[in-house]
Amino acid sequence: MHLFYLATSLFVITTLMGMHLSSCVFLERNKPWWVIIFHGILSITAFTILITQYPETIMSIFLFFLATGFGICLLYQHITGRPFTKWFCFAHAVLSIAGCVFLIRFVL
Repeated sequence: MHLFYLATSLFVITTLMGMHLSSCVFLERNKPWWVIIFHGILSITAFTILITQYPETIMSIFLFFLATGFGICLLYQHITGRPFTKWFCFAHAVLSIAGCVFLIRFVL
């Protein structure tokens, strides 16, 4: 169960980092590279723990998988210098938060 709490904690931390990045996108400010890198690394780590150790959380895994797709599109837009598609950012956030909610409900 310790890994489950670690994965949940990492997802909550990355959600907070994502909220900061989303505010930067919607306010059209510069997005700090270090936040983007750590956001991705922590999310991938938590996602890997979830898939390998807790496959019964399939709804959260599915939502995080979809959020990852939108996150990769946002990373591509950032790397290529293209303007962000704001609905991608919104969809990424909604899917991630929904994944966290289902993950926390799994514990309760």
